Amino acid sequence: VWRVAHPPVRGHHWMFTRPLVHVGFLKSWLAGGLNDKVVGRITQLVNARPAGPHAKPLKIYVTGHSLGGALATLAAFDIKQALLKASRGDVKLLCYSFGAPRTGSHAFANDYNKVVPDTWSIINNQDVVTRGGKLCYLYKRPGKRVIVNDFGHMMVCPTLIEATLQQNTAGQSVDQHKLANYYHAILSIILAQFSHKGFENGMAGTVRLAQASPYIR
Repeated sequence: VWRVAHPPVRGHHWMFTRPLVHVGFLKSWLAGGLNDKVVGRITQLVNARPAGPHAKPLKIYVTGHSLGGALATLAAFDIKQALLKASRGDVKLLCYSFGAPRTGSHAFANDYNKVVPDTWSIINNQDVVTRGGKLCYLYKRPGKRVIVNDFGHMMVCPTLIEATLQQNTAGQSVDQHKLANYYHAILSIILAQFSHKGFENGMAGTVRLAQASPYIR
């Protein structure tokens, strides 16, 4: 169902071990050699930085919203693979997606999680776009799922039962897919740390993050 083999082709169809991804997402990532340009430039910049035990740790953050989140997933996988081939496995790569649709199959998600384990998929609980796309379990979301809402609630890696109970179909809409509503949900979670809804040490952690931010200082 709109799926093609994720390059390089590997695994077996009949054993359900061949990683497949949505053809539209893959075409967007490969269009005009975008993948080669992005991966090549990042590899070049990383190689220009010194490596070794005394070098300053280097982190790469890959992020995107909606379609950009799906492309961020494909990009993160290819970038990390390129860094490993360049013997720069010391570089830590993290991926954060917001409102991203499911990118590929279970086999792709399994492959992806081995390569980029530090991946976080942030989902607005009322975002109808992120709720679709399983298509009889042909698609699976990689990384760790984080469900947020504009009441200041957040669930990290929820179980199936927790996610089902959290879901409120009555208030879901395409409008909640907008990035502005993700901003609002995250802001609500930050403000909640100064109320009875806050996590343990949440207020102190929020203050430390604010103090460390050059934008706030």
